[in-house]
Amino acid sequence: MCLAKVYMAGQEKEPVLEDVASIQIEEGKVRAFTLFGETREIAGYLNSIDFEKSVIVLGKAP
Repeated sequence: MCLAKVYMAGQEKEPVLEDVASIQIEEGKVRAFTLFGETREIAGYLNSIDFEKSVIVLGKAP
């Protein structure tokens, strides 16, 4: 099983969150849920998803 890592745009070397199983997009924020039950709400927007590399990149909220 390959779960995703969440990064902020321009900071792809250090993940904000790992083992992400699902995300919810809301106005001005992204809520990410890990396989282990952790939830993190991040101010920003969905920039890109690379399913092959299991990478989610978020842009910073304006």
